[in-house]
Amino acid sequence: MHMVLRTLTILVFTLCLACQAEEAKEQIKYSKELLEKAEKGDAEAQLKLATCYGEGLGVPKDKKIAFEWVKKSADQGYKRAILTQARCYLFGWGVPWDEEKAKPIFQEAESGQVRAQNDLGNYFSGKYERTEKKDPQKAIMWWEKAANQGYEWAQLNLAKAYAEGLEGKKDYQKSFVFFQKAAAQNNYEAVLELGICYREGRGVPQDLIEAKKWFEKSAQQNNPVGLASLGEFYERGRGDTPVDLQKAGELYKKAADQNYTWAQERLGYLYSDGMGVERDPGKAFEMFQKASDLGSTSAQLALGMLYYNGKIPENKTPYDPRKPSYRKKDFQKAFEWTLKSAEGGCKDAQYNVAILYWRGDGTEVDLEKARLWMGKVAEGGDPNAKKVLKWITANQNIDKIIDGWFSFGDKSKKESPTNPQ
Repeated sequence: MHMVLRTLTILVFTLCLACQAEEAKEQIKYSKELLEKAEKGDAEAQLKLATCYGEGLGVPKDKKIAFEWVKKSADQGYKRAILTQARCYLFGWGVPWDEEKAKPIFQEAESGQVRAQNDLGNYFSGKYERTEKKDPQKAIMWWEKAANQGYEWAQLNLAKAYAEGLEGKKDYQKSFVFFQKAAAQNNYEAVLELGICYREGRGVPQDLIEAKKWFEKSAQQNNPVGLASLGEFYERGRGDTPVDLQKAGELYKKAADQNYTWAQERLGYLYSDGMGVERDPGKAFEMFQKASDLGSTSAQLALGMLYYNGKIPENKTPYDPRKPSYRKKDFQKAFEWTLKSAEGGCKDAQYNVAILYWRGDGTEVDLEKARLWMGKVAEGGDPNAKKVLKWITANQNIDKIIDGWFSFGDKSKKESPTNPQ
C-alpha cells in the first residue's frame, strides 16, 4: 500500500548493480558527459550508465538497455561489471535466468566474498520470483556466512527472514538480534526496524522511549517511514514525547514529499482540521488525492467521503476561512473512490459501499451487492454491520435509516506507520 519514490540522484541501489543498497559509496546521476564516456568505451562509465537505466535515474527505466551496458563493460574485463552481469543472469534482470552464466557469483560466494554470499541467500529465498529454486535452509546458510563476517545487508536479510518465518516459524527474538547488528552499522532499514521492534514489543519488551531514539536516527537518515513514525510520536504524545502538532506536521510533510502515503494521509487530516498547521481544505484534498492515487485505501475512503459530503474546495488559493467555497456533492465520484477502497480491503469502505448500493447513491440500487459487501464486514464480527445486514436482507425501507449509519472514517485512527517491503 505504501510507496516510496526515490530522487534522480541516489546511492547505487537495486537491480543490475547491487541487489540492495550495499557497498554504495558513490552517487550516480545521468548526464551527457556520462553517456559520452560510456560511448567512448569507459568501462566504469558504462556500468554507471547501466545503473541509470536499471533504476530510471534521469532516463526511462529499461532493464534490457541496462543489461546491454553491463555487458559492454563486462566484455572489457571490468570485474564489477562481470559480477553484475552474473547477477543479472542469477535474478533474470534484463535477460532470461541462466545459472551457468551466473557461475561467477557462486564462485565468489564459495571463496568467501560476502556480497556474493548475500546474493545466493536472496536467490534461494525466492525473493526474486524464482520460486522453484526456493530453499529456505540454503538461503539462511548463505546469509549466515555473510552475516558472520559482519556484512550488514546479510544481517538485515536474516532479521527479516526470522521475522517473516522463512523456515516456517517466526522468531522475533532472533530477528531483533540481527536488526541490532545491522543497525549498529547504521543500516538505514535496520535502524527503522529496530524502532518498530521497540514500539511494538517485537522480540524485545516494548519501550517507547527507546523506540523514539531509533526513529530519530531514522529521521536523520531522511527515511520517510522513520520521519512519519517520529511524527506520530509527536502527534499522539507517545512515551515521554510531549504533544507537538506543529512538529508532527513538519515531519509528516518531509515524509509526504517522498510520497509516503501514510504521512500524506495524516497531513491531510491536519490540514483539514487546522491542527499544527494552518487550516487549508485545498491542501487536505491534495494530500488525500496523492495518497489515493498511490493506492492508500484509507485515503481513498476519506476522499470518497469528501465528495459525498460536498467538502471538495473550489480551486482558490489561498484558502479564505471567512468565505469557504466548496464544489457540489458528487455521489458518483464518492461511490467510485469508496468502491476502490473497499476492493482494496478497507473494512470501513466495504461498509460504506454497501450503504451506497442500498441507497443508490452514485450507482444503481443493488441489494445483492449491498448484502455482499455488508456481509464481508459482518463476518469480521462488527455488531453494527450485522444489524444493518439484517435490515438489508429484510429489504427494509432505506429512507428510515439515518445518515449516521455511514462510517465516514475515523480521523482519530492513527495506526502506526510500517516499513513498506
